[in-house]
Amino acid sequence: MSQKGYKKIFVLSVFVLTLLLSSTITYAKELAVTEKESSNTPSLEPLASPNLSQACSPIVTGNRSGVNGTTHQMTYDGSVSSFFDSSYSNWQFIQIDYQCVGEFSALRRYMTRDGDDASGTRWIQGEGVSYSLDGVTWKQLTNTNSTGWQIYTNYAPHAWHSVSYGWSAWLKPNAPVLARYVRFNWDDDFDALNEIEVEFQELQPQAEFQELQP
Repeated sequence: MSQKGYKKIFVLSVFVLTLLLSSTITYAKELAVTEKESSNTPSLEPLASPNLSQACSPIVTGNRSGVNGTTHQMTYDGSVSSFFDSSYSNWQFIQIDYQCVGEFSALRRYMTRDGDDASGTRWIQGEGVSYSLDGVTWKQLTNTNSTGWQIYTNYAPHAWHSVSYGWSAWLKPNAPVLARYVRFNWDDDFDALNEIEVEFQELQPQAEFQELQP
């Protein structure tokens, strides 16, 4: 090969090496800038809302047993044909544990004299509603923090009587409240509690993001 040919090869080699070196330097600069920007940008991590891992699967219980094969669960089964016939004639409660936190906004109940007869009014037998976040501390719906039962006799701050058989009116807190547990309290007097209907909106499971500063 002539000297002229070697010179062309040398020049071409230098050009290729220069191009590769320039590309490497550019890539290194871009990588450094990216890493710097990444280190200065707050990272985002998902924070589960309180009930994300919980399912709203209500558990219905009561503090008095039933008779004639009736159970507490029959008061929250979507049917007014079934009913709870208590073994106790005085004050008691049915408790609904939703196993999650949600907004409680209203409750009504369906009661009968014997499981079937819904005529008339429960004249002097009291009724009321309470709710709780932890099952320990309870708050009562009263004549000042709720609405809907003004048509009945409010003989105590948290108790009404002369509520009609069949469906009662809705008893509503003035604004929706956070709760996990809801109780219907009543003076039984050997009546039957057929159904409890509750407006309870589960807090929607969602991923919330919080900025974490470096």
